[in-house]
Amino acid sequence: MLGARPEEGGSTGLWEDFHATLEREGWLPRGGRVVAGVSGGSDSMALLGLLARSAPLFGWDLSVVHVHHGQRGADADRDAELVRTWSERAQIPCVIERTEVARRGGESWEMAARDVRRALLLRHAGPDASLVLAHHRDDQVETVLYRILRGTGVAGVAGMRPVAGPVVRPLLRWSRAELSAWRQSAGIPCGEDATNASPAAVRNRIRHELLPHLADTYNPQVAEAVVRLARSAGELEDWAGQEAAAWLRGHWDRDAAPGQQRLAGARGLPPALLDRVLRRVARTLGFGLTEDQVRATRQGPTGWPRRYQVDWQGDDLWISAPPAGPVSFAARPVALPGATALPDGQLWAADVPDAARPPEPPPEALGVALLARASELMVRGWEPGDRLVLAGGTKKLQNVFVDARVPRRLRALWPVVVDSAGVAAVPGLAVAARLAPLVGEAAWSLAWVRGPAGERTDSLGGGGAP
Repeated sequence: MLGARPEEGGSTGLWEDFHATLEREGWLPRGGRVVAGVSGGSDSMALLGLLARSAPLFGWDLSVVHVHHGQRGADADRDAELVRTWSERAQIPCVIERTEVARRGGESWEMAARDVRRALLLRHAGPDASLVLAHHRDDQVETVLYRILRGTGVAGVAGMRPVAGPVVRPLLRWSRAELSAWRQSAGIPCGEDATNASPAAVRNRIRHELLPHLADTYNPQVAEAVVRLARSAGELEDWAGQEAAAWLRGHWDRDAAPGQQRLAGARGLPPALLDRVLRRVARTLGFGLTEDQVRATRQGPTGWPRRYQVDWQGDDLWISAPPAGPVSFAARPVALPGATALPDGQLWAADVPDAARPPEPPPEALGVALLARASELMVRGWEPGDRLVLAGGTKKLQNVFVDARVPRRLRALWPVVVDSAGVAAVPGLAVAARLAPLVGEAAWSLAWVRGPAGERTDSLGGGGAP
């Protein structure tokens, strides 16, 4: 028996609190598209029940996505069937995504699966929907402790945020036990993943060994203490981020010299604010900075990822783009829509109202990619170490070129489209799973047309200038 429909039965206390929280915070706008990532476990089924009960009141277009990783055999099949059947009974559209996970060197299967799952969920959410996940208070505590044990700064101690881009986590204030009690009272079934009890995973040892030890030996309220710490760090991080953005608006000269950017007067910033400024600049360039890289930048000339060089001249920090050479050419913004000049030809971006009906590329196009609607895209040359997250796992771009039998002389010129999350697409070869458009979804058609820049100004009808 599947249990009661979401509007029937169950304790109303938690749901009323949930509803009031959404009303107050506005995390999920009325009338918007909401995509719930549901594994079939207790936490995600509780989330689905709460969302199903709230959807008519907020006017959401609610749908469900379940990712089946091809592991755990019959247990995984039962979880997928549970999610599908319960969603159908609640009259909620449901998609079961089947995929395989390829482990990266030195990385656990769980971490690789998380990246693949996130990419698929974001693809289904697209640019106009909120992706809702079931992380709760216990997950927050485990995340913060895990990051502390690995070594982290204030941003890491802040843990998961209720809203991070398109991702919404509305359950962070409730515990696993509270959500489970509500789910059971509402008659909502769930599956169980036996791997959650395996001591092989660090997160499981934190949950089953470290936290009980801390509670028994040092502080029975350790979970509440960690949550307060995360909340305080998050508030500090929000303030620091706003200050960094405001400072950059008046001090970041992106065209200070050919191939160079300048952070005017950055030497006078407090270390904590300089940290946020550097990380924000790096994200705009398409990569992140480690604690060691930030520390090295404060002290003197150093290198950043993707062969960027940074150096102090007086009070100003200068950022030099990687030199054009046999392997790479410097990043530049992609005109959306329009043409972007490249060392060999142009990258054309055309607006596609429906991904099922892309325009015909010009006959001279060497590579074409269909990319879900995105903004602030950059295009650059291939860099050693570049990776692309596909539906089946992460793949080095070097291997993408090898598999496609791209000649070495051509790899240095092939455009690589990136955004703040990493490589987005290699026209004609691959598109990141998180940006692969769905049928009926608006998208960009990106075509690499080789030859003299400006020679074919109307091939795709996109308009705009390089």
